[in-house]
Amino acid sequence: MSENLTKFLDLGTHPPPLNFVTKEEFDIKDQRFPLQVFFCNSCGLVQSGPVVDPNLMFIDYVYSSGISVSFKEHLKSLAKHIVNRFEITSNDLVIDIACNDGTLLSFFSDYGSKILGVDPSSVAKEAKDNGIPIINDFFNETVARDILSSNGKAKAITATNVFAHVNELESFMNGIKLILSDDGVFVTES
Repeated sequence: MSENLTKFLDLGTHPPPLNFVTKEEFDIKDQRFPLQVFFCNSCGLVQSGPVVDPNLMFIDYVYSSGISVSFKEHLKSLAKHIVNRFEITSNDLVIDIACNDGTLLSFFSDYGSKILGVDPSSVAKEAKDNGIPIINDFFNETVARDILSSNGKAKAITATNVFAHVNELESFMNGIKLILSDDGVFVTES
């Protein structure tokens, strides 16, 4: 995050998103974080801040991709489109960053693709329990190096609803560059 910021909106303090608290817990200061919006005087970007420790946000994450019928259908369609358009074969590795419960990867698996998920949350245990190989960590350049040494390069890398939650964007993108094959595709949605 830039140091050359001007705060223009302060929305007070809030519990972390998807962290459901009781009425009694709502005002506990340790569970509340500032929600502020800044303008970067250097590049013109509008951003939220300060950054909340990602471990507090995502380790005990409660959302599962597979619970929404419409989102599940979207992910099924996305997998089909990627497999067909980019000619993903059974020899190709597909990696889903922030794979959540593995719903998207399960659709790639249906096409016979080799799959790997990366996700720091406890929800990723659902994917692992369903036979999807998981690296239970935040994706970054270090994790990418481990993936490269144990799995090689990926023909497709997906990241749905991820960029807004990445604090170390340079390490994240360097990791993508490191493990994406020369003829591969990186697909992101926000």
